[in-house]
Amino acid sequence: FNSLTGPLGEPPIKFLKTKALLLTSSKGLRIMSCERKFFGDVKFVKFSNNCAYSMQSAAREVSTSGVDPRIVGTVMAFSHWTFQRTDGFLMVVDLQGCICEDGTITTSLQKSNDAKAAAVKKTKTKKVLMTDPAIHCLDVTRYAPLNLGRSGMQAFFNGHQCGQLCRRLGLEEVSQVPSPERC
Repeated sequence: FNSLTGPLGEPPIKFLKTKALLLTSSKGLRIMSCERKFFGDVKFVKFSNNCAYSMQSAAREVSTSGVDPRIVGTVMAFSHWTFQRTDGFLMVVDLQGCICEDGTITTSLQKSNDAKAAAVKKTKTKKVLMTDPAIHCLDVTRYAPLNLGRSGMQAFFNGHQCGQLCRRLGLEEVSQVPSPERC
């Protein structure tokens, strides 16, 4: 996606790297994900969720946070692109992340029990740094529990309006998500 949109002047979309934690206790095994923590002068913005979140809702959220509203089109085009790129098998939704006023994004990962000790990473390029996405997939046995399958995909497209970036990427408008054929 970024290799297609970068030459068009769109900000890159990046995701925080996560690690899986396997915790064992007398109650059994728990699996959790762990991400770096955002801190500093960042704006956390919710662009979409995994059900019935329209571009208008995202635009309102973004406008109140002072973030460039064109980013909404980029993020929504990303979800649409993931759907088309996988031939309608899955799509990435529930997109939220941080944008810093000066274009830098700061994250922190604890290295010890001491809350003051942290590894700090700063990036000086303008980009959207996403966290905690969900995936809708026709195979509803994958990506649980937030995978709403075909109905989640349909909910996205019910609220999605193709913009200039969707058209520039050659994305086809979707009014009806086809029924699953290959699960």
